[in-house]
Amino acid sequence: MGSIDVILIALRNLFKHKLRTFLTVLGVVVGTSSIVIMISLGIAMNESFDKQLDQMGDLTVLEVYNPAYWGEKSDLVINNASIGEIRKIEGVKSATAVVEGYLKFKCGRYVASVNVKGIDAESMEDLGYKTAEGRLLDKSDENQLNIVFGDEIPYNFEKPGARNNYYGGMEETEEREPPKIDAINDKMQMSYDSNFGEKVVAAEEESKNTKPVKPYNVKVVGVLEDNNDYKTKYYAFMSISELEKIQKAEARFNRDVNGMREDNNSAKKGYQSLLIKCADIDVVASVTESLSDMGYEVYSQMDYVNNMKEIAGSLQALLGAIGGVSLFISAIGITNTMIMSIYERTREIGIMKVIGATLSDIKRLFLLEAIIIGFMGGVIGVLLSYGVSAVLNNVELSFLSMMSSEEGNDISTIPLWLSICSLFFSSVVGLVSGYFPARRAMKLSSLSAIKTE
Repeated sequence: MGSIDVILIALRNLFKHKLRTFLTVLGVVVGTSSIVIMISLGIAMNESFDKQLDQMGDLTVLEVYNPAYWGEKSDLVINNASIGEIRKIEGVKSATAVVEGYLKFKCGRYVASVNVKGIDAESMEDLGYKTAEGRLLDKSDENQLNIVFGDEIPYNFEKPGARNNYYGGMEETEEREPPKIDAINDKMQMSYDSNFGEKVVAAEEESKNTKPVKPYNVKVVGVLEDNNDYKTKYYAFMSISELEKIQKAEARFNRDVNGMREDNNSAKKGYQSLLIKCADIDVVASVTESLSDMGYEVYSQMDYVNNMKEIAGSLQALLGAIGGVSLFISAIGITNTMIMSIYERTREIGIMKVIGATLSDIKRLFLLEAIIIGFMGGVIGVLLSYGVSAVLNNVELSFLSMMSSEEGNDISTIPLWLSICSLFFSSVVGLVSGYFPARRAMKLSSLSAIKTE
């Protein structure tokens, strides 16, 4: 019996019992579409997760907080000595102390209040910052009043008393207005005076005799690119030594003018925090463990990443299991159909053997019928999956919104490889499901089969 004969007989037998074949194929359709949709939800969730990772900044940067600085009882202090010890930890590429302040900037008629971070200027490149304009701080900026702005800072400059419309919120269809200043090229001044750049009427007569705070002339050398990290977007960066000088001048001003005492224990408290750059992502866990063993409280983006990976893995396993159960049930349906077919075609099988059909021909016939059922169910199931995926992506379903972390991300994604694998897998399911019935057909006695009515 030739291959073409086997194919024709298989097709004839399937179309001979249309309803039974349809119901069996329907089972495969449900199973295939279920597993494809479930996997597509997991794929879309991973894509959304990858986009989040891209927006999280450098995963190899760790933050260490100084509990003593914030008033907590602790023997640990982040100072130059402890930073030197931390730099010796295997896997640490660089480490810089961080001092934060709040300063007022003036550019022409526009002013902005800005959070400023003081860091080791030469470590800025190591920490993974990138500029959209200008350059990063480097060693030459250590004794200079040079500043790098986060990408949102230029948008914060407004005329004194004017309302910042950006923070009032924007509609999705609105186009954002460009900054009112050219941060890099315009003349920039800075002061720790909260009234700098604004006209303030003195509330007390004695305040008229108060010597005004002399502003600092500063140079903005760069503006960072947008990386969706609020710890970067809304901060300006400058040399830590220069920021400390400004803070000391502010403390003296507050002491002399406002009678505020300077904290004599500030030196004992050390720096506010510490930024650590790891050599690569593979050593982040070991560096974090070493710092924790030393007693430091460490914050790492990798903690969030690992938690998300565990959640994503669990959800994907659950979704895959649900789809797998559906496909397993369809496999049982194929097996049942093929066994019923053997009982109905016992006499036909006996005649085929008598007229010269080999056991191999009988086996191929039943396996082919099972494969055709699986393949047909796979094709229809994949097409149905694309339709369901389109509905999920275009219809707002609140209970599935958690699958997409950002607006605009698809809830379901079906790549080409998933479709091809689904067709192959459904065919294999048909093949496996038809194997036992095919073996049973081979073992039928020719004479007994012919006598069967």
